[in-house]
Amino acid sequence: MEFYKEYADTFEASAMQKLNLDIKNNPQWKSEVQGYTVTERKTPYTPDFSYVLVRWVGLSTTPFKGDKL
Repeated sequence: MEFYKEYADTFEASAMQKLNLDIKNNPQWKSEVQGYTVTERKTPYTPDFSYVLVRWVGLSTTPFKGDKL
């Protein structure tokens, strides 16, 4: 099985923190970063936002832990 998942920054956690948690929780799944982008702040009061697109491939029948969407 394989699927793609997009990780985005939120005020609670960064895209990379979410990705690292999924990698830690899913050792039987292979992850490949397919794309990465940063949206620059529009005003001095808004943060930059990062987005990461990852392809996940199951190496066994172990179900993916976490949201697939």
